[in-house]
Amino acid sequence: MQSEPEALTNLALGGDAHANHALSMLRASVPEGILAHHVPLAPGIALHAAPGLGLSGRYASPRGIILELDAAMTGARGGWFALHIALPAYALADHGVFGFAARLRAPQVCSIRACLRSGTEDGFVDAFFEKHLIARPDETSHLDALALALREDVPAHAPWREVILFLPIGTVRLCLIDLRMFLV
Repeated sequence: MQSEPEALTNLALGGDAHANHALSMLRASVPEGILAHHVPLAPGIALHAAPGLGLSGRYASPRGIILELDAAMTGARGGWFALHIALPAYALADHGVFGFAARLRAPQVCSIRACLRSGTEDGFVDAFFEKHLIARPDETSHLDALALALREDVPAHAPWREVILFLPIGTVRLCLIDLRMFLV
């Protein structure tokens, strides 16, 4: 009997395990295609863009890399272009910190905003991380975290959660080399 590749086996426990497993599946696969206003990349991971942006271009996930983008927007300004990573609906009351680490690069310097989005009865609430991710030609590392007890915009209980990376609007070439979540 053959065993599954390590990246496809999820034995990890904890609130961050689901997202990290989905990211490892994306890192181990090799999807590529044409950008659209909704592009599923892996279970629980998708690119979303406002339909009015006129998004065009290509995406790829070469083995060992989360995502490479070569995108252009020709539509109306405004709106959003983002990478969404679903999280399980776990309670955060017993945890102190939620965060992520990333490695990225881009031929032109660009910034990315990250948030933890939590579902509510009325829709959702976004808790933005304090630091912008900065991509530049040389590979950069980024680490950011939310101190949960200090954030009124992170409900202890939510029916769903996701991490969103709001990508630049305009012409974008970007490589998200790695992304990992942590919950302590």
